[in-house]
Amino acid sequence: MKFPFSVGHPSTSFRVRVPDSVTCNFVVFCSLTNEYSYAEARWKSFVSDWLERQSITPLTGAVTQAVPSRELKIVVQRIAEIQQRVVDPLDPKKIPDDVMRKIHDSCHALVIQGRDSLRYPRSCLWAAHAAARALAEHLNGVPLDADTLQLINRSIPISKMHVAGVPRIRHFVAITYQASKSKTPRFITQGLVRFGLPEFELQMEYPIPEAIAVEFIYAVAQKLMSEMMALITGVGSPGDRVRLPLEIALSSDEPWDDVPRSPFRTAGATDSLVVRLRPNGAPGKPEFILLRPPRDYPGDARGWLEAASRLITGNPLSTDTHSDEHIGSVDALELAEARRKYDGDGANCPPLAVRYRVSTPFGQDCRWMAVTNWSGKRLRGHGISGPDQAVDYMAGRISEVDEKDVVGLHWKTPAGKR
Repeated sequence: MKFPFSVGHPSTSFRVRVPDSVTCNFVVFCSLTNEYSYAEARWKSFVSDWLERQSITPLTGAVTQAVPSRELKIVVQRIAEIQQRVVDPLDPKKIPDDVMRKIHDSCHALVIQGRDSLRYPRSCLWAAHAAARALAEHLNGVPLDADTLQLINRSIPISKMHVAGVPRIRHFVAITYQASKSKTPRFITQGLVRFGLPEFELQMEYPIPEAIAVEFIYAVAQKLMSEMMALITGVGSPGDRVRLPLEIALSSDEPWDDVPRSPFRTAGATDSLVVRLRPNGAPGKPEFILLRPPRDYPGDARGWLEAASRLITGNPLSTDTHSDEHIGSVDALELAEARRKYDGDGANCPPLAVRYRVSTPFGQDCRWMAVTNWSGKRLRGHGISGPDQAVDYMAGRISEVDEKDVVGLHWKTPAGKR
């Protein structure tokens, strides 16, 4: 898609055309029998009933009205009809094995599409998302964001996915790793077009931890999307252009940091960082906004990325972040004792967080997980931020870890010690 933007005042801003409408697409994988061959109105009635049981203030009224409208469409299709477009591109590394099996075993898909303007409150975006959740719950299906090919995490309530009705971008935009022709690692967004913005690209001339790069991109996207939504409120009609700044400033105490701070880390001083947005509109190429240091930045790209690391984590960027030495290990006897102490669901012991090994585009790294179940050699829980990162883009997501990948244990006690 060629994105309609142009440079306004070259040194300060660029202009983006407000489209008449944007669409968002979701899919629920399921297997239907004849008794579930309902018309669209029946599916929408399930969604309306589900919304009555939810707390999504201040969106309740707008979303409830959007469900029966013509701007929300729900269609039943056979899996073969969406195989190439949705199923085949799914990345099995990002989807648990049992969920992937459930998708492949499904015979049908409920295809949900919402169409609305970019103006607040984006009622059809929320209605389509709510429909995917509601119908997945009703049919014991698997809900998927078809625009980003990401599973919908139903453990995060809709009330946590917005701030005063403004979407938290991390729940609607995916970030993927790619290697450029010059072998330079880069991260690219997928889904910002639903918010009227070109996709972002961050090139990594100097590697920083994957989680920090992703969180940094989310921070920039959140601020720019929120600013655009505010500007659109004053636009006369769709098709008009809004002018966005070519440089934006981020501060570590701003609301983009919507993942709880690490329980391991004390709050540090406020940091700030200026980001230059460079629209990339070469003929015949996809439209991106490249994230760059400001022209007058007193240092090189590495220094700027180190500043981004401090902004996100409160700590300097470690030069050996991806070396084997920083990963550490847990003694086998200590691990066995922890397994015995936790005993399944951990009902009779202090809360436990484990540090575990993962593979990233730059090599081995580690993440933290709050354990909810430890059965045999498998641990299950949800991602949290660790002592070396104030926020983590995996925070809140359900994870399963093999015991052999655990490299650290942290028992939470009243004194905050192991």
